[in-house]
Amino acid sequence: MRNFTLVFLLIFPIYAFSKSVLIHSDHTTPAGQAEIRSFTIDCINSCYFTIHLIVNKLDFDTSAESGAMYRVWNENKTASILYGVNANKTTQKPEVVVLYTGDNVENKKFTLGASKLGDWEGFRFHWTDVDFEISVLRKEKKETYTILKESLLSHEDNLFFKPYSIEYLFLGVDVDHYLDIGEQNINQEWTKVANGN
Repeated sequence: MRNFTLVFLLIFPIYAFSKSVLIHSDHTTPAGQAEIRSFTIDCINSCYFTIHLIVNKLDFDTSAESGAMYRVWNENKTASILYGVNANKTTQKPEVVVLYTGDNVENKKFTLGASKLGDWEGFRFHWTDVDFEISVLRKEKKETYTILKESLLSHEDNLFFKPYSIEYLFLGVDVDHYLDIGEQNINQEWTKVANGN
């Protein structure tokens, strides 16, 4: 029985976490310039996706916006939710933010908390027909290993548009970007790749 327990404890974590498949890319954009890439959503309800990043450098020296951000758009690009790690020019420090833009909503900015250059920041965006939630995932060190788990930073609200596409928006930043094609249901092709099909 002891051998079975040991085998179970070794195999279960591999099975439980085998769904995560991270696709890594490096991005460097000079101050005042942007890199944008968009993905169409093919999920209808109870949709989610997870993206991770490590911001290595932000532009604190110029007046240009700087950050590693993700934007969820409606079909006509008249409303969006923008979130990620942004350069606070006043404090000269990175921060985790959420911003609303759109014709039918008041433009708002929410600062969820501080970040640090070189730290791992994960973002899980989940929405239904009526509401959405952004959970910030961070590393937690154990005695001999590190795990990713939801931090105390999160944001939820009523959804004020129907999501149609997602883009990453890198502005004057040096960032390691990780798209988790296993922890999402917005793109069936990514799901097939993550499942080995």
